[in-house]
Amino acid sequence: MLASPPFLWGCFRFTFWGKAAIMEPKKRKRKRENEMADVGIVFQKMLVLLLMMSVGFLAGKTGVMTQQGNHCLSVLINKVTMPCMLLHASVCGERVLGSGDVLLLTGLYFAGFALLIVLARLYRLALHPAKEDGGVYELLMIFPNSAFIGIPVAAAIYGSTAVFGISLLNLPFYVALYCYGVSLIQGVPMGKVDLKQIFSPLMITSILGLALYLCNIRLPDLLAEPMQTIGQISTPGAMMLIGSTLADVPLKKAVCNWRMLLLAAGRLLLAPVAVHLVFSLFVKDEMLLGLVTLIAAMPSASFVSLLAAEYEKNEVLAAEGVFLTTILSVVTIPLMTMLLL
Repeated sequence: MLASPPFLWGCFRFTFWGKAAIMEPKKRKRKRENEMADVGIVFQKMLVLLLMMSVGFLAGKTGVMTQQGNHCLSVLINKVTMPCMLLHASVCGERVLGSGDVLLLTGLYFAGFALLIVLARLYRLALHPAKEDGGVYELLMIFPNSAFIGIPVAAAIYGSTAVFGISLLNLPFYVALYCYGVSLIQGVPMGKVDLKQIFSPLMITSILGLALYLCNIRLPDLLAEPMQTIGQISTPGAMMLIGSTLADVPLKKAVCNWRMLLLAAGRLLLAPVAVHLVFSLFVKDEMLLGLVTLIAAMPSASFVSLLAAEYEKNEVLAAEGVFLTTILSVVTIPLMTMLLL
């Protein structure tokens, strides 16, 4: 006896729609599990970085790492190990990003800095700091620690490709730093700033790496292997350097500064949310949007305290901002990863 049409229709509905209805929760569950795995990886990476900083902190407290030694280590990282790491990622890593993606990501970084400059100026107007400290507050809000903390965290989420993606940030970073940041902290028009300072080793390496990447030029293993090994010194060396530098910062004073607490909230929470909301309107590539958002979630760059010292501004205030945002980022970066990425 042949089955009736209603019976066949019911089987069809159960087979296709019912199966889809069953599979949909499974997909959502799998997606949640992947997101939680990413958050777990990021949190673990932040704890590893925190332990490295703790070693540097103890070394600074006990005198093993001194101010003069920190200066030498900083020069070594910025002029040797970090350029090696970025150049290796440019010419030896996986080519996941196409030429169009590379140019788009660089443009997004420039646009991101423009947005952060606007947010920093609004924050300065809201906080009403002392006139001589206003530039320091703005710099802490604008410039993220993309190299020392951003690269290892991004690599934990997106793999080795992220190292090259983050290296593209050096172009807008140094342009914004020396065209706007120096004039801001000096209190002089941008036209009076020595633009030759833009061409630091990291900036030159980023331009060279971008050119080699776009031309699809690869290095032989004889050069690639030592370059990779030297570059691997960057992350532990930078974390210990930050920890040693923070050993001289009075924690109680930083925590009791309400302006600094609000700035930390803006740097670590408001900035990534604002960047994500604005760029998600027209950026559909999840990795590109994720990299830009992740960079915006980084703590304040340690370079700000060096800049404040160089131009004889409030170096202690800058160090407090770097210290507070770096410690709080252990919690906020995994949180922003879970909510935004």
